[in-house]
Amino acid sequence: MLFRASLVFLADGVAACLGAAFSSRLYKRYGRRIILTAVFIIACAFLCYGSGNLWLSVVLFIAAGFSDSLLYPVQSDKLNRLIPSEQRATLISADSLFFSVAMIILFPLAGAIADIWGLAVVFSIIGIGLIAFNVVVLLINR
Repeated sequence: MLFRASLVFLADGVAACLGAAFSSRLYKRYGRRIILTAVFIIACAFLCYGSGNLWLSVVLFIAAGFSDSLLYPVQSDKLNRLIPSEQRATLISADSLFFSVAMIILFPLAGAIADIWGLAVVFSIIGIGLIAFNVVVLLINR
């Protein structure tokens, strides 16, 4: 079992490298749509993790790794273009602080929900939340 898991993580690492390598090209070609698509793929992966279908979960785990690594360079590039360098460090620090605070709240909450209803429900809630976020962003941008 350990060997198979390591192959899945290897495939995820390769997909992540490809996502980072192709991120600028994909963003130039598809613009903001690539961001929403990547978030949607990650949301679908979360929804499928709770399904119990191993192969679908593995494929979507690898797709989510690709999508996640695609988002970071795009976010970094947009941040570098929009924010002057004097203020960028402050913004990045605030972003890190808010991420840490969110994790301090969300991890125990996810653990409590998993204790009551199971981990599949937690993954489904996260997936539904990401899809809802995507829909709201789409509606705002219209």
